[in-house]
This record gives sequence, structure tokens and C-alpha cells, in this order.
Amino acid sequence: MFGLPKLKASLRDQEGAGRTIEIFTGLVLEMISSGRWGMQKWGTRLEGVGRRRIILEERLKLRAGGAWGRRGQ
Repeated sequence: MFGLPKLKASLRDQEGAGRTIEIFTGLVLEMISSGRWGMQKWGTRLEGVGRRRIILEERLKLRAGGAWGRRGQ
């Protein structure tokens, strides 16, 4: 009986650690499935890549719009 509270506390600690591992594993699996793992592995931040893509798309739209404007379309 004297060891029961200590055993319960130990089990609670293990459950917490298990939950932490479960959360971490879920995050890693989500990163791998979404393609972000490769980005982070090579040191490129996904947000930076997304921003660069948006900027390039905007530049292309501006160039296309400027070219169409000169032709009178």
C-alpha cells in the first residue's frame, strides 16, 4: 500500500511522456505527408518559399498586364 501513490505518480509521468511522443510523432508525420519535411531538411522555410512564389506570381501578372495594356487589349 505504501508504494501505490508512488506507482500512480510514476504512471502519470509515463502517460504524459507518451502523449508528448504521440504529439511529436503526429507533427513529424504531418510534415512528411505535406512535403514540408524536405523544405525544412534543406534549411528553407516554407513561409519564405510561399512568399517568394506569391511575389513572382504578382510580378508576372504586372508584366502581362503591362504588355496587354500597350497592345490596347
